[in-house]
Amino acid sequence: MNTELLKTIIKERGKTVGTVAADINVDESTFYRKLQKNGETFTVAQAAAIKDALGLSAHEAFDIFYG
Repeated sequence: MNTELLKTIIKERGKTVGTVAADINVDESTFYRKLQKNGETFTVAQAAAIKDALGLSAHEAFDIFYG
């Protein structure tokens, strides 16, 4: 997972890690811990929720979650 790209897109979309965490029903500290582990502990459902919360295109989501 490309966590740096995810953080960049979060900022570009005018959001914060905290707002995205809230959007996907995850505690902000949990979201940060998942980022620190290179996103390895995000579930498929959480990845889909992040995609929706940020309005990611399929290409953007692929680059983040599989790049």
